[in-house]
Amino acid sequence: MLTPVAASPLPVWRRWLVVLGVARPAERARLLAAGVGEALGPGTALGELAARVERVFERARLIVPCRKFGSLTLDLVARDGFAAGRPLGLQPREFALLWRLAETPGAEVRKAKLLREVWGLHHVPETNSLAVHAHRLRAKLARVGLEGALRTTSGGYAFAAPRSDSWFHGPDLDLSEDSFSDGY
Repeated sequence: MLTPVAASPLPVWRRWLVVLGVARPAERARLLAAGVGEALGPGTALGELAARVERVFERARLIVPCRKFGSLTLDLVARDGFAAGRPLGLQPREFALLWRLAETPGAEVRKAKLLREVWGLHHVPETNSLAVHAHRLRAKLARVGLEGALRTTSGGYAFAAPRSDSWFHGPDLDLSEDSFSDGY
């Protein structure tokens, strides 16, 4: 029997995980809802398995492995941040918190949403774990000259990336406000 997935958040590599031999449809649905790449029943034909594994790999290629903000680079594979090439030494939860906030630079992410998406909790516990992790993360960012990059808001936290930086990781594009024409 599988252990409950909701009780402990699965690591990011769960998107590539293909679970075989799960007989009960409800259990397959639970695994898929928890973020597993694919869950298949017993007796899956080899051709179907190959097609589904290929589909999981195709989805995995869409995952952005890095986010860069000025001198700060967040590396999903290394699970750490780097400032001017030097590792920040982030703990797993600190990295997950910063990665989530960097998905929407400048935007407030509510505490309940962070607890759900980073901690895997569906309730707001009566602990200050989020605040402690934010404090430690803020200190590590400040040590490399990025004080103010993690902001506390009225209901959560925000990653304050400089306006000229971009989360985009494709061809070099200037996405700053100054690059857009006002003559539309």
